[in-house]
Amino acid sequence: MVTAKEVTAYFNRLVDIAVLPDDCSNNGLQVEGKAEVAKIMFAVDACAALFDLAAREHADYLFVHHGLSWGDNLRRLTGVHAARLRPLFCGGVSLYAAHLPLDAHQVLGHNAMIARLLGLRGVRPFAEYHGVKIGTIGELPQPLSVAELGVLATRALLDNVNAPAVAKIPGGLMVLADAPRRELDPRGEPVRTVAVIAGGAGYEGLAAAVAEKADVFVVGEFNHSCYHYAMETGIGVVAPGHYLTETPGVLEVMERTARELAVECVFAVLPTQL
Repeated sequence: MVTAKEVTAYFNRLVDIAVLPDDCSNNGLQVEGKAEVAKIMFAVDACAALFDLAAREHADYLFVHHGLSWGDNLRRLTGVHAARLRPLFCGGVSLYAAHLPLDAHQVLGHNAMIARLLGLRGVRPFAEYHGVKIGTIGELPQPLSVAELGVLATRALLDNVNAPAVAKIPGGLMVLADAPRRELDPRGEPVRTVAVIAGGAGYEGLAAAVAEKADVFVVGEFNHSCYHYAMETGIGVVAPGHYLTETPGVLEVMERTARELAVECVFAVLPTQL
């Protein structure tokens, strides 16, 4: 058994929590629980469903990508906020969040792990945010169509979370091939250079991928406002879902924690289907 202070210090070092001080998430320990930790539960989102599950399964500490505290919110712990937090305080469960630092980490972050799952070569960081490059870009070992890459990415992500059946975690896969490729071949012209940003990257992420001359942009979710820019610049887009693309980094942290701290670790699969 380890102490909560030891676990918190470990996560601070492992994820390099201070690397992005301008992140709107209040990264690090957000709720302080009991002093000793026998079981850590890992998940993508801090939510009532997770807190109830932690209470039922007697978890002592939670590690999430999306925490509860953002900017200066949670000024009043009433209503839904009080209901969410009650299981944590009643059970003495700690809550730790790592948002952009986990996206940006070039070894165990979401983007680095997705590049690894896709077998990308020559992987390097791209897409600077407040002085830190948060995405990854590299080359496929062999060319694929955008549609084929979409299938590969979704299957690899599902297999990584031990949910090989698509029905278990519907990632909401969206594949967008640019207009010239669709006119040449319904399957899409083969692509090789792949830029990756998990979750929601918006216009800035897409523009960074275009600037790097990527053939295709793998992102968690793709919004309407980016559609015409993607079509007009000729970049393909693969969007397996926000939730699904933000599982790899959490799972990698979990595996390292179990190995290095010798503590029981479990992953809570709570997909949003988005």
